[in-house]
Amino acid sequence: MLLTPVAGDPLVNKNIFQKIAYARSHGVSFISFSTNGILLSRGENAQKIIDLGVDHVNVSTPGFDRDYYYRMFRVDKVDQVIDGLEKLAEYKRSKGAANRSDVVVGVHVFGTVDEALALPGWRRLRPYFDEGVLRLPGFAGVEALMDAYRAAGGEAKGNAPRMEAFVDNWSGVITDEMLPSGMRVKRVDHGIDGPPCERLLTDVAVLPSGKVRVCSCRYLRTLEDELVIGDLNAERFADVLFGPKHRTLIKEVAGGKVPEVCGSCTLYSPMVLGAGEARWLRSVAEAHGTEAVGFHPVAACDHEARATVLLELARHARADGDPLAAWRYLNRALGQTDVSVR
Repeated sequence: MLLTPVAGDPLVNKNIFQKIAYARSHGVSFISFSTNGILLSRGENAQKIIDLGVDHVNVSTPGFDRDYYYRMFRVDKVDQVIDGLEKLAEYKRSKGAANRSDVVVGVHVFGTVDEALALPGWRRLRPYFDEGVLRLPGFAGVEALMDAYRAAGGEAKGNAPRMEAFVDNWSGVITDEMLPSGMRVKRVDHGIDGPPCERLLTDVAVLPSGKVRVCSCRYLRTLEDELVIGDLNAERFADVLFGPKHRTLIKEVAGGKVPEVCGSCTLYSPMVLGAGEARWLRSVAEAHGTEAVGFHPVAACDHEARATVLLELARHARADGDPLAAWRYLNRALGQTDVSVR
């Protein structure tokens, strides 16, 4: 269960730890949230995160340089973030190997790596990264981060390697002109003719109102937009997931009707079939002929459900009822060029 599917910081909620305990007591096995880290040092927040066994904590921060931090967040809170991370790391370390919490710090680093690591914040926190108490996404410690940028060719050119951050555009709201030096907006690399975004099948959020919305990552003017597929005040979740509204949305997107919030989103992740999914989809296409293929209210990560959804959307949106044509469309659109139907 992700407690911050769209935006916000759960640590501003004075009842957040009661909610986490409630979720645990009702069988929720995985709990995750993101935070900017400003409130980690407040009271017993750090200790409660560890004691309740929050499985994954993502701390997102502009970095540990005071000037850049202020330019990005418009508040002078970098010391609180460093203090909170240190407090969290120390308590996690004290619990030893039995602790289950994975703490990942997504941090922007500006200038050269060596300049960044000379900052007091990096000097204080580096031991925790090197020990694995805190993690850098994609790197096994700070030295691995430095090696990656050295390998990019900076030193070979006689220059210290410099780090450049690419950031999400929040569906077109953020532009390059708004960002400081060293940061650029990710480019949008999809169009209406590409395969649908995988988040349509694998990512749903329950909003505070009880509405269920596909894609928990981005919104524009409101949360309750065209990506809403149901309402738990009136429906069961099992009936909403892959239910009529969900199926209609998937087919419309596959047919080129892209929701406004999706049109310029830089988090687009095209649907890709794994080998098992490709084999299953082929067998379904061959076995069912022109018969309808139903949907099943199962977890979105289940590959059979995903393949069933993909088959139906392709058949009805692009393939005019021909199952082999549907398969060929998916084979082409999803990049599975090594698999074919004869």
